[in-house]
Amino acid sequence: VRLQPLLHLDVSLCSQLKSVNVRCEQLALFEAGMCRVLESMTLSLGSIEYLDLSMLPLSTVVILAPNLKELNLSGCFALHERGLQYDCQKLEKLDICGTNLSSESLELHLGAKTIREGGKPPLDDWNQFDT
Repeated sequence: VRLQPLLHLDVSLCSQLKSVNVRCEQLALFEAGMCRVLESMTLSLGSIEYLDLSMLPLSTVVILAPNLKELNLSGCFALHERGLQYDCQKLEKLDICGTNLSSESLELHLGAKTIREGGKPPLDDWNQFDT
């Protein structure tokens, strides 16, 4: 029996999932939304270009994804620099809003062209909420 390669893996809403370890060179889409106790993730993904890990309670993340262009870690409030390891040579966009990561330390190791950080909009944007 010849099996087709796995292209899409969805572990979303796995309420008891604490750790994920995935190695799949042809995976094009990985989803893990609403995994409320997910603390640790190791991903080795050769083909994936976009990865959204936002709003997960991750404290340890290892990502080996040579073709990854966009990574969203926003809202991963438990994630610190010591808990993040990565090898993503083609990364262009990185969102670290709502994490304990800083762009200064990541810029030295990442070639990302755009890094989004911080939890508040620019001060001028707050004026729209005045009554």
